Amino acid sequence: IVSGSASVESFFGYALADLQNNRNLLFRSVSLYDFERFRKAVADVFDGRAGFKRLGEIRILSKSREEKWANAIIYPLVINREIFAVEAILEDITRIKSLEARMSLLNRVQIIGDLTKGLLHSFNNIINIILSRTQLLLQVTEKDTVLEGLRVIEKTAGQGVRQVRRIQDFMGEGDTLRESESEDLIDVIEDAIEFANIHFKVEIKEKRRHIKVERRYFCLVNVKTDTRLLREILISMIFKAASFLRRSGTINVVLKDENVPALTVMVKKEGPESEPVSDSAGESLGTIIFSAIDIRRVVERLNIKIIEEESATSYSIRAVLPASIVAGKGRKESDTTEYRVRDRDIIIVEDEKALKEILFELFDSMGNRVYVFESGDEALAEFKKGKANIVISDYGTKGMTGIELLTRVKELDENAVTVLLSGWMIKDLKAYRNVVDLYLPKPFKLDVLIKEISKVLIGSTR
Repeated sequence: IVSGSASVESFFGYALADLQNNRNLLFRSVSLYDFERFRKAVADVFDGRAGFKRLGEIRILSKSREEKWANAIIYPLVINREIFAVEAILEDITRIKSLEARMSLLNRVQIIGDLTKGLLHSFNNIINIILSRTQLLLQVTEKDTVLEGLRVIEKTAGQGVRQVRRIQDFMGEGDTLRESESEDLIDVIEDAIEFANIHFKVEIKEKRRHIKVERRYFCLVNVKTDTRLLREILISMIFKAASFLRRSGTINVVLKDENVPALTVMVKKEGPESEPVSDSAGESLGTIIFSAIDIRRVVERLNIKIIEEESATSYSIRAVLPASIVAGKGRKESDTTEYRVRDRDIIIVEDEKALKEILFELFDSMGNRVYVFESGDEALAEFKKGKANIVISDYGTKGMTGIELLTRVKELDENAVTVLLSGWMIKDLKAYRNVVDLYLPKPFKLDVLIKEISKVLIGSTR
């Protein structure tokens, strides 16, 4: 190396004089394969076998072992028609490679997301049938051993329902038509921790990084807000704290009431020089997650105050909740009201045979007159006869969608109670607030279905 620009030093991390005096530094900075390509290209240009050489991408490890990428082009330097040296131009494409990797990852995530939606739809129907049939059997079974087994099935299916809800909420697909209801903040925190733990379990295998999350709750708080967004903030806070742990450590999650509820996520760094764990693009995992969900926009929307503190040995991030989203303190009282739907004319549109039979049995056993159809056209023809006052429809009905059917129903009778069920994730449901009185995503519990329909009937005095 005769000479080089200042950017060479910053790119490789070595002083130019060191690169000139120690050829092994250059050899150690590139792979054997790329080094041989580079050496051969220089030889070909020097010997006149090529006017110039374009090597394309070369992977380089800097002095700090940071991965970088460059496009390399070799040109001859000529005086009096003789080649006296070659010039290697290295175009830094590290950022471009990083963006390509991120785009590739996002594309894979998009594909996985689309597949997940389809799988969730199938899983929703399966678990809905298991859960609903179990609940019906519990009402008519008296044998203790059978009851015990059915309760185990019901509990397990209920856990499946909660997992589906978590996936839908995290994917931003858990939309409903109802105003946000108050929810126990501890439940929201536990959901966030469970999601983070799933990620940390994967890291044990892939990165040999062992992270444990411990929690301490010093108050009981109910919040009334978009808990999906709140959950995203908490997950991001945990990941940001985790980025300061390289091999192992414990993240502490603490909920306290300091006039207003405050949630703190803190971690003790592994060493005094600990920096956030980075990916190949040089960004910490916490930064990537924050960027991916546009956490600043979410924080502003919920009016949550974020406070970060960092010292040589520890890092903490605190979320102070505004009084506007605090719905009360203490555990929510369970609703012990017995809800029933009786003496109604009910149209049910469902193409899943097993679920159709279950819904018929449920409402028929309560003394209702039930009409079951597979297509929206048949259901609409029955509704035009003027008997039915409740229409329950799956979203994916034959002939027309459930929303189209319920829209036609409301046009004919605005007092009819309309219920939309769906195993698919539906966005922008609020646009149909005047069409759909109740939306329940599958899987759902039968008692929840009855309870919510009863509330609509009570609220509208229909």
